[in-house]
Amino acid sequence: MAGGAERAAASAGAAAVEVRGVVRRFGDVVALDRVSLAVRPGELFAVLGPSGCGKTTLLRMVAGFEAPDEGTVLVGGEDVTSRPPHRRDVNTVFQQYALFPHLSARDNVAFGPRAHGAGESEVARRVEEALRAVRLEGLGDRRPDELSGGQRQRVAVARALVNRPRALLLDEPLSALDPALRRELQGEIKRLQRESGVAFVLVTHDRQEALALSDRVAVMRGGRVRQVGTPRDVYERPGCAFVAAFVGDANLLPARVEQVDTRGTRVRALGAVVSAGETGTRFAPGDDAVLAVRPEHLRLERAGSGAPGVAVCIEEIAFEGPSLRCLLRTADGRALSALLPAAEGALDGAAIERGASLVATFEPGAARLLPADDEHPADADA
Repeated sequence: MAGGAERAAASAGAAAVEVRGVVRRFGDVVALDRVSLAVRPGELFAVLGPSGCGKTTLLRMVAGFEAPDEGTVLVGGEDVTSRPPHRRDVNTVFQQYALFPHLSARDNVAFGPRAHGAGESEVARRVEEALRAVRLEGLGDRRPDELSGGQRQRVAVARALVNRPRALLLDEPLSALDPALRRELQGEIKRLQRESGVAFVLVTHDRQEALALSDRVAVMRGGRVRQVGTPRDVYERPGCAFVAAFVGDANLLPARVEQVDTRGTRVRALGAVVSAGETGTRFAPGDDAVLAVRPEHLRLERAGSGAPGVAVCIEEIAFEGPSLRCLLRTADGRALSALLPAAEGALDGAAIERGASLVATFEPGAARLLPADDEHPADADA
């Protein structure tokens, strides 16, 4: 379904979608604060963030439903900032699908090509191709109310792809579906994106969805982009405490840098001196910082074993199939989380049971040292 032959030669190598320094204000609220992003041709790019961070405003701006107060929107290298939605080479799949209820699935998909003046034989060919791509062969005569939620979502995607846009914009398209169907359709979206060759821009607040589907992800907060990278980059190498906490569970430990030399960085965290792993910025002795450790990287050892770490008590244990999630409490009352293999009743000789007093440790490479000025990400929805 890719329309590569129809792309203008002048736009070769241009980003599929790009925004440069866009600003959008609603009264005193700055929804987008000088945001710049570029989506490469043929990639699935996710925009991830909490409610109110500006991600949907950004998507609507690319689609042409919102105009920037400042900045530029480009599609295929062409400035479309002042163009209406129907004159941009993008299509949108809305959260509620927005299908025509009185039309069949086939006629819903055919609406775009007909509106663009395609002949009926061309319309029929492209519609059947689109329905095959979303695996709805044989269901073209059904109206939306005769289809399941997942099937309606596929019709919406087929309708958006049938015009062969340069980019497909998806506004939380799976949020209304149950978890099992969401997982199934996540795979369908990725397959469609790869087979079509169209750039997909997915807006979501679901971190699992963003990490599982995207080639790259932008994490937003307060109208700004905090980090852009591959899913592995933002998960394993977050640039700030907000990103560390938002893209996955993270233990954020207040820390003070004690030593920086060729042997690495040592910090004091919760009364213990430990080796920090990779740092997100430059630090000097005496700096305040945050030590971010994923729950799966915490290890528990017997108290008194001499292992460097933090004394903890197991407060709760939750069975999660292949894993045990342990809520830990430090001596000063701070909560930590550890994710341990469920197959092991003990780890490093330590009994994994409620009330056990243990030492939480981690390998130096498993921790990420981050600036202290973003220590409290819980206000992200404010």
